[in-house]
This record gives sequence, structure tokens and C-alpha cells, in this order.
Amino acid sequence: MTRSTCTIDFFHPQRGSWRFYSLWLLVFVSLFFDNCGSYRSSSFASDVVATDGTRGGEAKAQEESTNKNIALANDDATTNDAVAPLKSVDQTTSPPVEEEVIDKEASRIELEEWLSVVTDNTLELHKREMPAYWRLISLAKNESFESLTLRARKSPAFSEFYLAAPKHRGELVSLDVNIRRVLKYPASEGNPANVDNLYEIWGWTNQAKSWLYVFVTPELPEGMDENTLLNRTATFTGFFLKLQGYHSGMARQNNQPLVAPLLIGRIGLTNAPEVRTPRPNLQVYYIMFAVLGIFGLSYLTKYLVSRQQKRVQSRTGSTANSSSDGGEKFDWIDSVDRESDQSKNRD
Repeated sequence: MTRSTCTIDFFHPQRGSWRFYSLWLLVFVSLFFDNCGSYRSSSFASDVVATDGTRGGEAKAQEESTNKNIALANDDATTNDAVAPLKSVDQTTSPPVEEEVIDKEASRIELEEWLSVVTDNTLELHKREMPAYWRLISLAKNESFESLTLRARKSPAFSEFYLAAPKHRGELVSLDVNIRRVLKYPASEGNPANVDNLYEIWGWTNQAKSWLYVFVTPELPEGMDENTLLNRTATFTGFFLKLQGYHSGMARQNNQPLVAPLLIGRIGLTNAPEVRTPRPNLQVYYIMFAVLGIFGLSYLTKYLVSRQQKRVQSRTGSTANSSSDGGEKFDWIDSVDRESDQSKNRD
């Protein structure tokens, strides 16, 4: 048996292997794309050299650093989004805030100096006390009742002001007051607080009872005046200034003045009903007067009856004595008659 050999003609279209042609085609395509990529990179390098000369490498390095900075900025923005706005706000607003803090601190120190010369238990405000007085009125005027009440200490005891007035001078407090007197008077012209009228309110708290407070405010609640505010319950929030001296309506000339804490601030009405002065129970007094009247009448009647009886007894006693005296007067006559009759019979 003869051994046959088969030769492949690579270039013959009919006798060549399809796998071989496929391999050649793959190599051609890869070479083509490789040449295209090298051409694009060389053209980009030539463009950079043409536009920037010898600084093409530096431009590339700068571009890479710029890309790195952008990446770092994006990372910071994603990890700490809230830091950038806060820093920008602080940088723009820090100088005004510092100035405002400095102004407030200076105002506070100045107010403390003015309050240090205030004296208690005086019937009138002295001239040296007026700077602190007008400063507190300005503070009350420029702030609402609600904001003052939020910062104030609620319902302090009357004894705290009475026993330690200097300690609480300038303190912001809030009290529920039963109003009993409201006075309106014009403020002095050109005053530092720039107010036209002031209102002076007198009242007592449920804790202090008969001990009065006096309040000064530049404004009354909306829709209220000095007449409609009487006998109502209200909340007063203000700054304590001093213990104000006053005389009660029944005080004598040499009596020592009473004291009432003087507060300067704002007043707000509460939802509580109007407070009325409790009237005494007159029936008790009527019963007492009736019992006393009965005892008085009974005593008077007994006195008159006993006096009348004494008069009757004195009269009956005098007549009896007079009749007995008359009988004794005429007994000697009877005795003389008897003796005369006896002498005649003897004869």
C-alpha cells in the first residue's frame, strides 16, 4: 500500500485552510489598531510641542496636579459637606459678632456701675439713680414681653428682695400680680429711652399678700388702659431696681415708710378671671349687733324696773313713818284726857 502525502497550498483559494486565513486576518487587524493608536499619541505630542514649545512636559505635569487637586477637593466635599459653608459664614460674619459681643459687654459693665449707686428705702428717685432707671426702661422697650419672660426667673419670694436687695439688683424676674392701682404720667422731655408716657402699677402677689410691689412700664397691653387694667391678674416681667419707700393711706406724720420692690419691664395679661376684693360676711356682724342689742335692752329694762321699785319702796316707807309719827304726837292728849276724867270721878 502506498502512502499518500497531502500538501496545502496556502495561496490557493480553494485548497487553503480557512483557519490559516483567519489567523492572518486577526494579525492584520491587531497591527492596524496598534498603528492607529501610536499615530494618535504622536500627533497629540506634536500638538503640545507646537503650542507650548519646550514646556509641553510642564503643562502635562500641571494638568496632572490640577486633576489631583480637583480629586482632593471632591473628596473633601463628599466627606465634610457641612464644614465649608460654616467656615465661609464664620469668615464673613466673625467681625460683626465680635463687635456685638464687645458692645454688650461694655453695656453690661456700664449698667453695673450705674446700679451700684442705687439706694433703697427712699421715697423718691435720686438724680444719681436716673441713668440706671432709663437704661432699664430702654431694655424693656426694645424687647418683647415673651422674650423677656423666657429669660426671667419665675415667682421669686418677697423676702429675697427685702433681705438682700443689692444682691438681686438688675435681676430679671417674672411675677403674677393682682393689680390694684394704675397711674399714667408723662415722661420727661428728651429722656434717653425716647418714651412719651410711663405707667406706674401697684399690686400684690399671692405669696406676698399685703406686701405691695410697684412696676414701671413704657407700654400697656394692647387694648388696655389704666382703668380697664384695675382688679385684674397680670404677669409682670422686669428688672429689679430698688426697694421703693412709700406711705400708706393711714400712716401718721412720724411713721417710718413701708417698702415695695420696684421693677421695670413689661406687663402681659393672663387668662385668669378678674380679681375682686373679698367682702366681709355682714351677717356675722348683724348677728353680733342683734345679740348685743338684746343684752343691752334686757339690762336697761332691769335697771329701770329696779329703779322704779326703789322709788315705790321709798314712798311707802315715808308714809308709814309719817303715820307712826302722828300717832305718837297725839298720845299725850289722850293721856291728859284720861287723867282729867279720873280726877272728876274722884270728886
